[in-house]
This record gives sequence, structure tokens and C-alpha cells, in this order.
Amino acid sequence: METKVQSPNNRCCLFCPNHEFGWHYNDVGQGRPLILLHGIGMSHVAWKMVVPNLAKERHVLAFDIAGFGSTPPLTDIQQTPANLVASLAETLSKIDEKRQISEEYNCVDIVGNSLGGYMALEAAKLGKLACFRVNSIVALSPAGLWRKRFPFRSEIVLQLTRLGVRLLPRLTHALLRRESTRKLVMAIPVSREVPEGDAIELVNISGSY
Repeated sequence: METKVQSPNNRCCLFCPNHEFGWHYNDVGQGRPLILLHGIGMSHVAWKMVVPNLAKERHVLAFDIAGFGSTPPLTDIQQTPANLVASLAETLSKIDEKRQISEEYNCVDIVGNSLGGYMALEAAKLGKLACFRVNSIVALSPAGLWRKRFPFRSEIVLQLTRLGVRLLPRLTHALLRRESTRKLVMAIPVSREVPEGDAIELVNISGSY
């Protein structure tokens, strides 16, 4: 289960439950805004072990990127990193309208892994995210640095995982309960060392869309 971090203002996602108007996110802590962007095939749950420590000093906004977790895919446009960043900016702008974050802070820091790292680099190129200046980024194993295209092996594993959750959920869960097969399933999207409970939670989310 996801680690719960109590926010001083009991903030919750403004767009729940259907997320027609913005990305799903976890909103905790106080201080300068810190945006967390997960990797492909994951959700904001990927950050659950580090969020409690980060939230002690920062206002953490951990998003479900469009097409993952509780956030539906982009509609009518291609789901490129540039378009994802534009969609994230729209979501952040709507959050700021309600929470008035920019009244105290005019910049944000961004940490992204894999696809999220790619998005962080795109945001850094723009220099702004909504009304916020991008102060700094950390890109962990950012996607997009391959020579030709998205690695074919990774694409196969991610698609098989998603199909397995949708069509054969019992078999997928059985594979995740065995340490040897769990390492094979989770090695590319997350890590070989993912605990059983976290692995099941992550693949269930990855099969949502």
C-alpha cells in the first residue's frame, strides 16, 4: 500500500475522480515546489519511499503522467514529451489558481526518471512551466538518449505487462508472487528488487489505460 504523508492543509488532487481537467497528483509538504515525474509504465507511487523525506522540507507534487496511473492519455494530439510538458503546465496552472502557490514561490524544481527525465529536460529547454520558472532539474536515466528509437526489448516487456494485467490478471499476479519471475517482469520498467506488494500495485496501475 502507498505510504500516506499527512499534508498540513489536507490537500488532495483537485481533479479526482475522473481527471477530465488535469493530471492526478499527490500533494504533500510545504516549501518551494518540487515536481516528481515517474518513468514509463509507472505512476506517482514509484516515489512513495522518498516522498516522506522530501515533504519535510519541500512542497511535493508527484504526478501521474498522462496515460499512466489515474491520468487518462492525451486526446487528439500525439503523446510526445513536448506535448506532455504542455499538458503538465496546464495542470499546474489550474492547481496554482486554486492553491495560489505562485504568490509565495515563482520557481519550481523538477525530478524525473526515464520518461519523466525526458520531460524534465524538455521543461528545462523551455525555462518555464506554467507561470513558474524552472529553477533546476534532476533527470534520472532520462529517456530519449538512445541512438535511433525506443529500445524494442523494453517496448515488448511494457506492452506484455499491460496486456497481462488486462487479459490475464491472475497469471500476472502469480508471476509477481515468485521472486524469480517478478525480477524478470519488473526489471525494465522499475527494478529487479521491487517487493511483491509494490510490484502488484504498479502493474495494476500500468494496466489502467
